[in-house]
Order: sequence, then structure tokens, then C-alpha cells
Amino acid sequence: MISVSPWFKKFKLILPVFSFLIYVNAGGSACGYVCSIINQKQKIMCNKKKSFRRQGPLFLITAMIIVSGGLKITGIHPMLDHFTEMGLGPGLIKLLGIAEIIFSLLFLFNPTSRIGLLLLTAYFGGAMAAEIPFHKVAAPLIPLVFVWVAAFIRQPSAFLPTVFSKDPANLSTANS
Repeated sequence: MISVSPWFKKFKLILPVFSFLIYVNAGGSACGYVCSIINQKQKIMCNKKKSFRRQGPLFLITAMIIVSGGLKITGIHPMLDHFTEMGLGPGLIKLLGIAEIIFSLLFLFNPTSRIGLLLLTAYFGGAMAAEIPFHKVAAPLIPLVFVWVAAFIRQPSAFLPTVFSKDPANLSTANS
């Protein structure tokens, strides 16, 4: 364990006092000093909250799809009987589970998120098409909607048109 010298502990307590005195002597008020410290901490916490709000749904849906793929690979998926009723063999079910995991990992990482979104959309679209005769289209539709919502929360600029950009160079090329 790292031991901290008593001098450092005292310095750690004295440093805010000195910075307060310097701030007040420079013409600031004591209330302004305290408010500036609180605002700095709130900005840091606000940035963390914004990051979690953008990445939270992404991690949840990716974890859900990875778990579903893992259950298909291990053969303990709750809908395994339905898959065999559809005519899917155990080998094909495992292949679908591996595909789910790979597609969701591509969707998770930012450089490959667009191709992951495309592949997950195609995967769940095919699953919906296969479920039409069995009237269970909602089963693959629900994760697909969550994937698209998470993608929109993560990068709204990918879904919005660039015509409304405030960049004058972009407006001149958009109008011509």
C-alpha cells in the first residue's frame, strides 16, 4: 500500500485555502469562488451523465443481443422448440447465434457501428420474414426497434439531413 506523507495531507487541505485567498485578493468575491468550484464539478458530472445517456441504451441492447446469441450457441434458448418447428437444425441455430454476437459487437464499437447497424437490421428483418407464417413477427421487431433507437441516441447526426447545417460552405453546395 502506498503511504502518503503527512506533509502532503496538510498541503492537500491548505491548497484550497490559498487558492481562495488568491481569488479574493484578485478582486473576486468569496461567493464567486465557491460558485465557480461548484460549476466546474457540475460540468464534469453533466458530461458524465450525457455520456451515459448516449452509451447506456447501446450497451443494454448489445448485451441483450449477445446473451441471446450465446443462448442459441449453447442450445438453451427459450424459443429453441420454435426454431426446430420452423425447420432450423441445431447447426444453423448455432450459426445464427454466432452471427448475432458478431453483428452486435460490430454495432457496439464506433468505427464499425454503421455496418453493424446495417447487418443487425438485415438479420432481424430476415427473422421477421421467417416469422410471418407463425404470426410471431413482434419477437424480432422489438430488438430491431431498440437497435435503431440506440443508434439514433448515439449518433443523431447520422439520421438528420445535413442541409440544415450552419456552415456557409455547406449551404452554398446544398442550394446548387
